[in-house]
Amino acid sequence: MPDNSNFAGLPLQFRDYIDAMGDWASDQTVVYVMPANITPAPTAAAWSYTVPFELRSERTGKVIPINGTIAATVGDTSTAGTATVSSAAPVITMGRGTVNILGDAQSWLNTETATLTLTYTNLRAGTDTDTFVITFTT
Repeated sequence: MPDNSNFAGLPLQFRDYIDAMGDWASDQTVVYVMPANITPAPTAAAWSYTVPFELRSERTGKVIPINGTIAATVGDTSTAGTATVSSAAPVITMGRGTVNILGDAQSWLNTETATLTLTYTNLRAGTDTDTFVITFTT
């Protein structure tokens, strides 16, 4: 952990911001999908889920307040349905964003899945990913 003794007179929020920007600049950033994976009942109707995510410091776990975009992809194991993502590059505002997973009106059967993968590319072109999985379950 860095020596922050020289921050003693600064407001706590400003010190947190400086720490977060240091973590971002040193590529200690991870993408974090906030909700747990879900298990809805099988369906033949169209469906969608909004998935919130954050960019967090690997060191402190605090949100890193940057703006930009992140990569989003989706895959599925459905024999009839197709999952898509609302944006391949969802927007990050002050370290937070959302993206939607959408399923078409086809048969989504028991044990079939749709998996959202979010990928953050850091300043040195390294990547970090997190996933959100929908598993249709009776």
